[in-house]
Amino acid sequence: MAEQRSFPLIAPHGGVLINRLLDGEMCDLMRERAQMLKRVPLSPLNVADLECVSTGVYSPLTGYMGQADYTSVVHEMHLTNGLPWTVPVTLAVTDDLADSIRIGESVALAEETP
Repeated sequence: MAEQRSFPLIAPHGGVLINRLLDGEMCDLMRERAQMLKRVPLSPLNVADLECVSTGVYSPLTGYMGQADYTSVVHEMHLTNGLPWTVPVTLAVTDDLADSIRIGESVALAEETP
C-alpha cells in the first residue's frame, strides 16, 4: 500500500477563510425573508463575485466593497485594513435603484431575469 502524505494548507489571505453559505433552516428562513425585501438584480459578473465572496475565494472580503475599501484599492492597491488587494469588488446598480435604498437597508440580491 502506498504511503499517503499530507501537506498543511496555507493560511487564507487575511488569516480567516470566509464562509457565507447558508444551509438548512437558516437558508429557508433567509429565502422567505428575501421575498419581502427590495430586489437588487445581479449581472453575471455580480453573481460570480458574490459566489467568490460567499465561498471564501475573496477572503477576507465578507461582501462587496464599500467606498473606503474601493478608494483604497484603486489608489493604494490595499484594503483599508492594510492587506494587499488589487481589484475592486463592487456591486453596480442604477442611480435610481441606489437612490431608493437607504444606507443599512437590507436588500435581496437576485440574478437578473431576461
